[in-house]
Amino acid sequence: MGALLFWVAAGAATADSAVVRRVVDGDSLVLADEREVRLIGVNAPEMGRDGAPEQPLARAARTLLASLVEGRKVKLVYETERHDRYRRILAHVLFTDADGAERSAEEALLASGLAWMVAIPPNVGWVSRLQVAESEARSAGRGVWVEPRLAALPVERLGPTTTGFQLVTGTVERLGQSRYAYYFELAPRVTVVVPREDWARYFANLGNPDQLVGKAVQVRGWVTPHERGLRLRVGHPAMLTFRD
Repeated sequence: MGALLFWVAAGAATADSAVVRRVVDGDSLVLADEREVRLIGVNAPEMGRDGAPEQPLARAARTLLASLVEGRKVKLVYETERHDRYRRILAHVLFTDADGAERSAEEALLASGLAWMVAIPPNVGWVSRLQVAESEARSAGRGVWVEPRLAALPVERLGPTTTGFQLVTGTVERLGQSRYAYYFELAPRVTVVVPREDWARYFANLGNPDQLVGKAVQVRGWVTPHERGLRLRVGHPAMLTFRD
């Protein structure tokens, strides 16, 4: 909690309180005043909507989040970017547990294995602590880390309809670049895109981009169609890990 107070005092984040009316799914909720909040730093399995099937553990994630915050007063802690493209509030959600301690809803979801950690600039101030919570679930073999239907996909198994949030494994075969970004090709028509601005700010410890060529990686992110191929946009190294 001391770290949180430091961030708020330093001006890197601000906070306020609100009452949660209902939980939508494992990573979003609606406040009493009808504003919708998207939790920063986590992505939970998707509930079925718009004809798409419900993912494994989606209901368990929603149930856990509801048990922690629904109908209760919570603290919303903001980072740099306050809203997403859907105009949802972006915030870390803190609740008070039975012992009176303030806890993070995101850390609870990650430690239970009911969400994946995501790092989306510029809201990456909590990445390290969220990685710790995720590592706990992975080491203990919980939730998404042992559910076969949510396992990482080899890049060769991606098809034209394999979109949405995915964990993808492959080897960086070649590097392309433009004024805007670096393009790491994992397979023909499957590319990881890292904006140059994000590379300069967050990836400096990886060296030059061409040093990734030949590396086996696991990438997490949202797969989108692009010019008869697929792309994953990655803005932070926490979304990319190297494999032996």
